Amino acid sequence: AELDSNHPGFLDAEYRDRRRAIVDKGRKWRFSDGEPLPVVDYSQSENGTWAYIYDHLKDASQKHAVGAFNEILHDMEKECDYNKGRVPQLENVSQFLSSRT
Repeated sequence: AELDSNHPGFLDAEYRDRRRAIVDKGRKWRFSDGEPLPVVDYSQSENGTWAYIYDHLKDASQKHAVGAFNEILHDMEKECDYNKGRVPQLENVSQFLSSRT
């Protein structure tokens, strides 16, 4: 999870620590254990950033993405708690996508 020196967060110690903590959770998880993917407790600030990005990308996708993408996004919002309210958990998204492929 090392950052290139040209990454915007390279000099931000708080960002780097947070990134490292999330990556460490993932590295400890093993598929063979049968355990669900680790839950990440995102901060209010992280969820706020997600909400901002979600609104902008959803608007852009409705204008520019193929219909199949928008259909699956709608289903994800209904079925796996994928919305602007909080950063989605990888386990929820993974289960949803596995059920569709």
